[in-house]
Amino acid sequence: MNFAFLDEAGDPAQGGSRYLVIAILAASQPRKVALQVRRARRALKVRSPGGEFKARYARPKVIERFLSGLAAEELAVYVVAVDKATYRETEGEELYRQVIARAVRHCVERTPRLHLTLDRRYTNRKQQTALETAIRESLADITGHVVVIEPMDSTAKPELQAVDFVAWAFGQKYERGDEHFARLLAERVVVEEVLN
Repeated sequence: MNFAFLDEAGDPAQGGSRYLVIAILAASQPRKVALQVRRARRALKVRSPGGEFKARYARPKVIERFLSGLAAEELAVYVVAVDKATYRETEGEELYRQVIARAVRHCVERTPRLHLTLDRRYTNRKQQTALETAIRESLADITGHVVVIEPMDSTAKPELQAVDFVAWAFGQKYERGDEHFARLLAERVVVEEVLN
């Protein structure tokens, strides 16, 4: 079974960011990803609010070194970005669920046995169920798939902190036109799709 970790950059609501970017970091050995996070924090003496290693609080050099370290590991990156302006009629949370489901589908098409860990976005069980339902419905026609979905707090899961950096890098690419950080992961990108 492969392990995948999912996070987003941008927000699903209209206004705010122009793009919503969903990133998945998949690895057969997630421990190596967690070790990259621990090493980076130790070596770079990274201090973040709440003890979480996050790209938005890191200096560009820290981000660059961390993403380069990740790119050296055996992992796969899946990215789905959506230009929210073209989906004005879709309610923000519904758009969020659709884009996540699409990204997960890309991953499951290549890795049908998957343990998916999401950064816990919802405390409301109804919203969490709606997200899981959207994911499962998008996978219904893929035979033989087994997907375990586990929402977790990113402060407790270093791999979720790693995918935060991946989502941030592609968020910079789409939101600001700065491809530098996303280019560091280019060899690991399996799918990069823009919905517009």
